[in-house]
Amino acid sequence: MTAEELEQIEVSNKEAQEAIDKGEALKRLLANPDYKLIISEGFMKNYPEELGVAIATNTGAYDTDALVNLLKGINSFVGYTFQVAQNGMAGEQTLRDNEAYIASQEEQEDKE
Repeated sequence: MTAEELEQIEVSNKEAQEAIDKGEALKRLLANPDYKLIISEGFMKNYPEELGVAIATNTGAYDTDALVNLLKGINSFVGYTFQVAQNGMAGEQTLRDNEAYIASQEEQEDKE
């Protein structure tokens, strides 16, 4: 295995570990009771319900487009958290793949 390959693997592993660390931090955050109360239940469940009711029963007192934009913002946050989780899982796979590649290269070198 060349020095360049090893360097690329090291960079790949570092990036993968950073994604894994963020994914693990997200898992801890999601399990936190305060997060559940304020974000999961409040911001991502109760607040959208309130916005939906305000939109559905709007008699002109609210700017419907502004309320819809708030819902889109909530959805962006949800999308971001899914991306962090996906990146963490991809990072785990990258580490496994890199480890397997190194092992196969070492095995091949041993045969030569």
